[in-house]
Amino acid sequence: MGKSGFLGVAVLGMAICVRPVIALEASPTHYVNVFIGTAPAPHGHFGFDGNTGDVFPGADTPFGMVQFSPDTASRGRKRTIPGGYFYPDSRISGFSLDHYSGRGCTYMEDIGFLPLNGTVFPGAPADPGTVTVSFTHQNEQASPGYYSVVLHGGVRVELTATPRSGMARFTFPQGDRHGSVLINVTHSVRGALASEAKFVSAREVSGWVETRVGCGRPTYRAYFDAVFTRPITASGVWKASQTIPGGTSSSGQDAGAYVTFNTSVHHAVLMKVGLSYISIDNARLNRKTEDPGLDFESIRRKAQALWARALSRVAVHGGSQAQKTIFYSELYRCLFEPSLFDDANGQYLGFDGRVHQLPKGHDQYDNISGWDFYRSEASLLGFLFPHVASDIAQSLVNDAQQDKGGGIPRWEQINRNSNGMLGDGNVPLIANIYAFEGRDFDLHAALKAMLRNALVSGTQSDDYDVRNHLRGYLRRGWVAQQDHAHSAATTLEYAAADFAAAQFARANGDAHAAKLLEAQAANWQNLFDPHTSYLQPRDADGQWPPDKPQSDVGWAEGSTAQYTWMVPFEIPALVAKIGGPSAAAKRLDTLFTQLNAGPRSIYYFNGNEPDESQPWIYDFIGKPWKTQEVIRKIQNLLWTDSPSGMPGNADGGAMPSWYVFSAIGLYPEIPGVGGFVVGSPLFKSIVIHRSDSRTITIQGVNAGAQEPYIKSLAVDGQPYHSLWLPLSKLDQQRESTLRFALSSHPDKHWDASPKDAPPDFMKP
Repeated sequence: MGKSGFLGVAVLGMAICVRPVIALEASPTHYVNVFIGTAPAPHGHFGFDGNTGDVFPGADTPFGMVQFSPDTASRGRKRTIPGGYFYPDSRISGFSLDHYSGRGCTYMEDIGFLPLNGTVFPGAPADPGTVTVSFTHQNEQASPGYYSVVLHGGVRVELTATPRSGMARFTFPQGDRHGSVLINVTHSVRGALASEAKFVSAREVSGWVETRVGCGRPTYRAYFDAVFTRPITASGVWKASQTIPGGTSSSGQDAGAYVTFNTSVHHAVLMKVGLSYISIDNARLNRKTEDPGLDFESIRRKAQALWARALSRVAVHGGSQAQKTIFYSELYRCLFEPSLFDDANGQYLGFDGRVHQLPKGHDQYDNISGWDFYRSEASLLGFLFPHVASDIAQSLVNDAQQDKGGGIPRWEQINRNSNGMLGDGNVPLIANIYAFEGRDFDLHAALKAMLRNALVSGTQSDDYDVRNHLRGYLRRGWVAQQDHAHSAATTLEYAAADFAAAQFARANGDAHAAKLLEAQAANWQNLFDPHTSYLQPRDADGQWPPDKPQSDVGWAEGSTAQYTWMVPFEIPALVAKIGGPSAAAKRLDTLFTQLNAGPRSIYYFNGNEPDESQPWIYDFIGKPWKTQEVIRKIQNLLWTDSPSGMPGNADGGAMPSWYVFSAIGLYPEIPGVGGFVVGSPLFKSIVIHRSDSRTITIQGVNAGAQEPYIKSLAVDGQPYHSLWLPLSKLDQQRESTLRFALSSHPDKHWDASPKDAPPDFMKP
């Protein structure tokens, strides 16, 4: 069906066929708790935004453009929570069409709908755009592809979605003669610069809002087209506090519309709404193409079927109900973003502001935030969904080719580089997708854009440099503290990007570029202060300013003690500089004394990306049992099946992908390299269904919450002693098996030899 039908949308990269899978005790969707990550973690130390997953519980489909979800409001709190939904809140301001999942950065929440008992009339409410309605969690339920809540006053709201449209069913209580729906076009969390609401016909309302991307100032427009399946008995528009009954259009910074229905006999009203970032016509097309009927339950079943197929890529067996709930809830969170950006006709808005047409069978994606995604999310998508991952990589290549600078954007939102966060994360994101076998994209153009980011500074200014202060970095080998508040973190991010790009260049036959990039990857060593044995920010003249291990000066959401380990591509050299394996082990033991200590600490901070790779460093220094031990402690303590069960921001799937890999027992430690460092599986059996009907079965004999320690490992029936498992070894046959024998007591003799450590990929 291609793009012409809901179930044919290629968002899963599955073609969309269902191969036989080993059955779970129940569908994986039954284990998902969509509210995990909506409340502050009890062990958080990172403030209001940082201690919460910042996710939303509403209806969507895997990688969908539409995330139809409630946005909550609190009268005692001036700021809204990123993601739109905060579990401790008790009021809802609207149900909006798109959301930015899991960041500490407010964005989207465009076009809000809110049902109300009764009618709307001049002066009541005085400003419809400020109305909120109370609710309780006892009257709320949700699952993948579906959300429901009963608002104060008795109106039941149910939401479901297709990839590019949403459907709502508003059921008004018996005894109410009328029910209304407010359409707050300027609901966007960052406010509206301009907007329009217009009645197209007696049952159809369309419009648009212009607002700003997150973590930046570039603007975009979100267009909608909504149709109601019941006759409208009264309608109107508003502009700020002025309500105009019978009005058919409104524009400005504060436009909105309302509709009223006779609900004395038929209490339910269905609304279908399409979303587009190109035009109202395309929003209408998305609605009609993906939701041609009027059957809420049919759309709900289709959305849930898409989720079941996606989540069934990994089938886990054994473990407790809570463990399976956490696992599938986190895998679910990995599949929100990047999100679809093209419409049902294959059109999308490019970085050049023009409408482009995609080749059939491919999609354009947006909300690609490299700093978050490159560390493990990109590898997971390449590993499980290579078609989707390939289109994500190609989307960044398209962005680069359409942008005046020619470089890969580092924090892509809509059709803009918002320049959020720091570093150059979308370069290693592409390299990781490729390394984990998402390879259906323009490899030559990708490498050209990578080299533009890494090696070519603007001739007159830095306007088109994705990398901040690139000229100074190229000249001295580090970003100076005088130039950038996060200078040291930025330097390490550039080094990681260059290493990953070097692996990509070598794999694609450009040894010269690989050599240049690997030389730059070694720049991390320029930050190593031999007097303190830490990586530290450095001045332009080469001096290291006074620094303490808990200092966050020069870093981004982390400290000197934490960031010193963020050299996953050259851990052996880092260990040698610190003083060797014994000195490194002692420092790591101190680091893991606490497990989620926040960004200004000498201890570990599981709730944020720069610390992701640290637990596996023990594998490099002959103490793999400590990797196994620390990871299981983190899983048991910090990740739970409650709303507060995520230790920090989900960041679109970045932190959930860390958990998924940790539970599988394998982690993609080295950027740009297809392979895993070895941990230990949480479940007794994990069956991974990859593309082309290939499967990987991971057996965890005696696996459990208190049994993390490896006694032996066999790969395809043969004893395996290396702590590095290259992806190529799993590709040698269509069905691979890893058999871990696990124990509650550490085996300090298993794989403690230096020859069993992961290889050093910086050595020729």
